Amino acid sequence: MDDVMSARQEYVRAKEREPKWKNTGEPPVTGLLEKGKPARKELCEDIKINDPESGLFVVADGVSTASGWFASRAAGEVVNLYLGRRLDEEVENIRRSDKQDEARKTNLISQLIRAQIQHAVVEADQKIAARSMMDPTMGDCATTLSLAKVVQMPDDSQDLFYTNVGDSRIYLMRGHQLHRLTEDDGWVKEGLRIGALTKEQATRIDQASSLDELSEPEQVYFKHRRMVSRAVGVLKNNDQTMDIKHLRLQEGDRLVVVSDGLTDQMREIEVRQRLMLLQDDRAAERDLQQGALDISLDGTSARAKGDDISVIVKTIRREKTVVESPAQPENVVERAFSRKDVEAWRKRIPQVEKQLQEKLRSLQVDPQEISALRKEIAQLEYWVGKMDLKEIAVLTPPRFKKGDRVRVVRKDLNPPGPDRDLWNVMDYDVRMDQYLVSHPSGAKHQIIERFELELTQPGDLVRPGDQIVLRASESKDQVIYTVVEQEQEKGEVVLIREIPEGMERRREPSDKIEQALRFQLNRARGAKKQMEAARRILLDKTN
Repeated sequence: MDDVMSARQEYVRAKEREPKWKNTGEPPVTGLLEKGKPARKELCEDIKINDPESGLFVVADGVSTASGWFASRAAGEVVNLYLGRRLDEEVENIRRSDKQDEARKTNLISQLIRAQIQHAVVEADQKIAARSMMDPTMGDCATTLSLAKVVQMPDDSQDLFYTNVGDSRIYLMRGHQLHRLTEDDGWVKEGLRIGALTKEQATRIDQASSLDELSEPEQVYFKHRRMVSRAVGVLKNNDQTMDIKHLRLQEGDRLVVVSDGLTDQMREIEVRQRLMLLQDDRAAERDLQQGALDISLDGTSARAKGDDISVIVKTIRREKTVVESPAQPENVVERAFSRKDVEAWRKRIPQVEKQLQEKLRSLQVDPQEISALRKEIAQLEYWVGKMDLKEIAVLTPPRFKKGDRVRVVRKDLNPPGPDRDLWNVMDYDVRMDQYLVSHPSGAKHQIIERFELELTQPGDLVRPGDQIVLRASESKDQVIYTVVEQEQEKGEVVLIREIPEGMERRREPSDKIEQALRFQLNRARGAKKQMEAARRILLDKTN
C-alpha cells in the first residue's frame, strides 16, 4: 500500500509541477473525506484546462474508486496535445488558404475538429487502459470528461464543438437562460432509454432539493444518480464513437464547464442566479466552487457530498481569444515600431520608475496614481520585451527541427540534471516559442519553452545563417555578422557583413561565437520573462 501511495504522490507532484495544459481560472477544489466534516482528501482528482488563447475548455473528473488521480491527468495531457496549439495552426492554415471557397473551408475545419476530438478521446482512453494493464494495483483507471473547443471559422464567427463522457457537464448561458448542452451517462439516462422515466421525471430527479419532492421510484434514481455508465479509460470497442455536437456562439454567451461536484450539489436555478450576479468570469468560478463546498461542509442537504469541485466560466467575445491582450503604450498604437521607438521606451522606463519611487516616498500616496505609474512601466516593459524577442528570433531562428534529438532536464532530480535518454523533437510551436518533445519510448511527452531547452543542450548551437551581434572590427560599435561556415578542424567560425567598400570577411574562435549566440538566447529568455511579468500586471484589475 505504501508503494502505491508513493507512486501516486510522485506522479501527481510531477504533473502539478510541470502541467501540460493551461488553467487561467480558479484551481479545482479538493473535496472532503466525508460530507459535513472539514477534513480534506489527500489530493484533487479533478483537472481543468481553461485556455482562452486556444479556445480549449476541459474538465476531467477522475473516478475515485478507479485511480482517478492518474486518469484525469492523463486525459488532460492527451486532449491538450491533440486539441491545443498544433490544431490551431492547422485550422489557421485552412482559413488562410486561397485555394478553397468559404463553404469548403468551413466544411474542412468542421471535419478536422470532429476528427481530432474523436481521436483525442480514444487516445486518452487507450493510454489510461494501457496503464491499468501494466500495473494491476491501479485497477480500472477511469475519468469523466467534458470537452469544449471554440473555433474561429472562415466567416469570423465563433463555433463551439463539444462532447462529454460520464457526468461532467457543459452549459451555455445565453441572455438570462442557462441551457444544458450535454447529457449525463448514468442511471437517469438509462431510465429514459428504456422508457422507465419521462423527460419531466428525469428533470425533477436531477433538480430535486429533497427526497420529499419525489415518488418512491424516482427516489431510487435520485439515490443512484451519481453512478456513471461510461468513462474514459474503460470504454468498450463498440462504445468509442463520440457524440460530438456543434453550435454557433453569440457575443456575450457564457460557456460553463463543470464536474459533478457542482451539479450534484447545486441546482441549476442557483447556478443561473450566481452567474447573473457575477459578470467577472473568474469571480463566478470562485463563487460557484465555494458555494458547492459550503454545501459539502454543511452536509445536511440531500444533495450534499464530499466530492472535488471544478467550474470553468468563459464569456465569449468577438475575438477568438476570450482574454484581452495587454494594453499598448498610447503613443505607439497606430504606427510601425522601429529600433528608435524601442530605445525611447527603454529610456522612459527608469524615468517612470523614479516618478513611482518619489510618489511612494511622499506623505500623501494616491493609489490611483501609483497604479497608473505601475501600469505605464508594465506597458513599456511589455513592448520593449516583445520587440527584443522579435529581433532576436530573426537573428537566431529555432535550433532544432522535427526529428532532432535533444537532452531534456529532469526537474525531479536534486539538483536537476539532464535525462540520460535523448528525447525526440516532434514539433515546434512558432507562436508560443515551444518545442513538443517525446521520450524514445513514446510513453512521455513534454512541451518545453524554446530558450530553456536550447540553453540546456551540450555542444555547439551555432548554425550557418545565424546572425551574431559583435563589436565591429574597425570600431566599438555593435554590428550584425552572418555565420557562413564552421571550420571544425581549426576551431573557427567564418562570418561576413556588408560594408560600404563591399563585403567584410572575418574569422573568430568557435567558442567566442558560441558564447555570443548563447548570450542572445539568454537575452530572449529574459525578454520573454519580462513580457510575462508585465502582462500579469496589466491584466490585474486590482493593481
